[in-house]
Amino acid sequence: GGMLALAACATALALAGPALFGTVGFLRPYAPYVGWIFPLGTVASLRIASACFTAHETACSRFRYLVYTIPAMLLETAVLAVLCRGPFALGSWRLGHVVLALFAGALVPFLGNIAELAFRARK
Repeated sequence: GGMLALAACATALALAGPALFGTVGFLRPYAPYVGWIFPLGTVASLRIASACFTAHETACSRFRYLVYTIPAMLLETAVLAVLCRGPFALGSWRLGHVVLALFAGALVPFLGNIAELAFRARK
């Protein structure tokens, strides 16, 4: 439910954002970034869904999700370090690359959670 609510809010802000951020004085400096509301809202929605799954699995003393979650988190961290600060950092990193890395880092555990649920349902 919360994931759908966040997705709905992100969609509404993405649609109304250009008008809202263009007309409200204190929001005007952020108008160029309105296009990032939906992608970042999607990333947040995926992370919330995975956090709910993680909390439930932990409460049930099941930790199989760690097998795919930890490597995904470590890889995401490494990619972000390379993009933003690492020894091979891009001269001027692009926000799109960072958001794509965040999306991939949120999607992998989410898909793993779905696979985990499907595997458990088959038993």
